[in-house]
Amino acid sequence: MAPGTKAKRRKAIAFAALITAAVILLFLFFLRKEGKKPLPLPASDEELIYAVFDQGQGLSVLISQGDMQILIDGGPYENGASLSEKIGTYAKDGIIEYVIATHCHADHVGGLQYVYEAFDVEHTIYGDLAEGQGYFWYFENAVREDGGTFEEDSEMSIELPGGAVLDIYDIEDGNEEPNNNSVVTYLRYGSTSFLCTGDLEREMEERLKSYDLKPTVVVAGHHGSSDANSLLKDLRPGFFIVSAAKKNPNYQPHRSVLRDAIYYTNGKNVYGTWRSGDIVFISSGKGVKTNLSRWDRLSADDAGAPR
Repeated sequence: MAPGTKAKRRKAIAFAALITAAVILLFLFFLRKEGKKPLPLPASDEELIYAVFDQGQGLSVLISQGDMQILIDGGPYENGASLSEKIGTYAKDGIIEYVIATHCHADHVGGLQYVYEAFDVEHTIYGDLAEGQGYFWYFENAVREDGGTFEEDSEMSIELPGGAVLDIYDIEDGNEEPNNNSVVTYLRYGSTSFLCTGDLEREMEERLKSYDLKPTVVVAGHHGSSDANSLLKDLRPGFFIVSAAKKNPNYQPHRSVLRDAIYYTNGKNVYGTWRSGDIVFISSGKGVKTNLSRWDRLSADDAGAPR
């Protein structure tokens, strides 16, 4: 065989190998993205679950320890059908001890109707009841039909059976901007902690400086909007999680927030539900494990959730 022919053959074999490798990588990529993975489970009743569910352009967070579950918001109505199934992974007894509705907007309370149909909810805590917000009326009606207690937020702490404590901060009531009536929750377990501020905006975030907050995980305020997330320099969390939909009409998260979050988080641990799906942290009280992949970390170019 002529030398030139051998060279061409080697090139053809190398090219074919390269194409094969690329096809395999693409297959694995889409398998990882599209495959429905089971939600991580705790190894014992002492381990704490903090799950930020992928509910599209909205927010829904589940806290679970032992046989006690606390749900913060339910995302939008159109994505509510899948929420009960996710919660059921942890609430095996069909009971949710607390539902916390941070404020009246549909992307936070719309999906809760499904929750009250599927579970026995013992207590509901809400941030505001806004007149003229029809979707909130449906939520309120579902609560009253369920028969559990229904009360406005106040400064309180809820103890979970494994030793975790959920602090509720009543930052503001009666504000004309519903976002600023958001219930703020701070979950503590050993040396780990988790902060969720709903859609609280910058002027009200300033009040959080009076609390001693050193969160391991921060759920981005207002889906990563620049009208919130002003305390990143003070908080310096280990993880910053944005709950938002791909290519959402609000262009959230905003570029300035992503830049700050990347700079002020430990290890540039900034993630979004539209890319990572349901994000689960498991805390032993000494540290956290998570189902996140470092390949899904966000950059400033992920502003607006383009992909």
